[in-house]
Amino acid sequence: MRKMKYVVAPGLVALAVAACGGGSTTDTGTETETSTEVTTTTETVTATETTTATETTTSTEASTSTETTTSTETTTSTDDTTSTDDTTSTDDTTTTETATETATSTDFFTTSATFKGAMNDTDWTAGWTTKAISAAGKTRIEVGTSGTPFNITTAQTWTADKVYVLKTDVFVSAKLTIQPGTLVLGDAGSSLIIVAGLDKTSGAVTGNAGELDARGTADAPIVFTSKKVVDAPGAEAAGDWGGVVMLGRARINVSSGFTSIEGLGDAPTYGSTDDTWNCGALHYARIDYAGREYTTNSELNSLTLGGCGNKTSIHHIMTSKGNDDGVEVFGGTTDLKYIYISQPDDDGLDWDFGWTGRGQYIIVHMGANSDKAIEADNNKNGTTATPVSKPTLYNVSLVGFGAGAAKNQYAAHIRVGSSAVMRNVVATNFKGGIFDVEGADSVGKANSGDLSVTNSVLHRLGGVWNDVSASADGLDEPTIFYASANNNSDVDPLLTSITLAAPDFRLQASSPAKTGGATPPAGK
Repeated sequence: MRKMKYVVAPGLVALAVAACGGGSTTDTGTETETSTEVTTTTETVTATETTTATETTTSTEASTSTETTTSTETTTSTDDTTSTDDTTSTDDTTTTETATETATSTDFFTTSATFKGAMNDTDWTAGWTTKAISAAGKTRIEVGTSGTPFNITTAQTWTADKVYVLKTDVFVSAKLTIQPGTLVLGDAGSSLIIVAGLDKTSGAVTGNAGELDARGTADAPIVFTSKKVVDAPGAEAAGDWGGVVMLGRARINVSSGFTSIEGLGDAPTYGSTDDTWNCGALHYARIDYAGREYTTNSELNSLTLGGCGNKTSIHHIMTSKGNDDGVEVFGGTTDLKYIYISQPDDDGLDWDFGWTGRGQYIIVHMGANSDKAIEADNNKNGTTATPVSKPTLYNVSLVGFGAGAAKNQYAAHIRVGSSAVMRNVVATNFKGGIFDVEGADSVGKANSGDLSVTNSVLHRLGGVWNDVSASADGLDEPTIFYASANNNSDVDPLLTSITLAAPDFRLQASSPAKTGGATPPAGK
């Protein structure tokens, strides 16, 4: 029998749970083990103070990152963050890789990653994406009350010695620090939203913006997952909770310059003119069983980024078995690095509203019910709206489910005026085809070379490359993308394993993708 002791604080509930221990293994397509053991405790906990009044929170952040590479790549990253709420966090991570990749402190891209695909000889997903989680001996802190939106308006820190249970949509308008190794459980109807502090009618600044400081490490990733993983192991499923949302004040290409994020009822506003806006940091984090449909075509994704600027730091993120997209980016200039999206129920990486950021080392591994690995839009209400969606992506692996997929999967659907610069891509095992460009504006960009995919392995399953556009677009995609000047090939990239049970996206020794990639550009 389970006994619970409740201590009520402003919007947070601390639970001391007494139960017999248990354990389970949850298969997320990467054999993630989840421990559900809960030990006996009768501790009374005073929750971190949270109010619903608007208060000003000031923080100062200094961040230094250095990445050095030799022939056996050694990457050292140091993040030192100090805020006026007396919270200091330091993240020191060292990773050794055998791939010949080089970067300096002034480069976003690893400039010598001239192989094709998201990894060469070293698996950067190893360890942190499969590390077992445990609630054993930890006090539960319930955040909010089911059915009632909850506001966090003063800075607070969530610590790894507790388990935080989101009971509702939690709106953060202060600095929320989440320590490495912290477990956050999402209950039905819950999500975590970092707000931009903008008025819904005018877009004017009316309150404090939130900031997420969630810097996990390779040894202690932060895990956001379904509450059922701990409380009802084996019953967890896509869409058990909403996901993580980060909103900011960078430019988006809607006519007013601002809009409300989709997937929520009383949805907060994002978008303005500050392309350097800092939504915060999310490092070494897993987001599982998320995604929620509010209405048709209005859903929360596992990770949603709206109007986040280039001071936002997003790297080493895994989303798994989400009910909608793995990662969706609504405008802004934020960069993405080391992103692993596994088995989304809709698309893997989706962008809209003028995203012009960069990405490197991105994997999308499709499940049976996934749709497109990449879905790319500019603005469906104005295909020439500016800024035009045009991210620059290097070292991307897109892996379909194969002939048994429930949908006519393909690697990328680029439409309604979106563009992109894509280099060093591996796309393979897609039932429908590789790239489909739809609509006059995107087709024009493909014909002009503004939309380009080069130095890539685009491997057709059974030689199939279907044009699945809803209307005839007059573009022969294979002719464009296999043109000799683009240096693309239709060969098996020879990835080590593309099974969901034991994926390994490293290139085999004889892989044709090991050489011939483009050199990523230098620069911050």
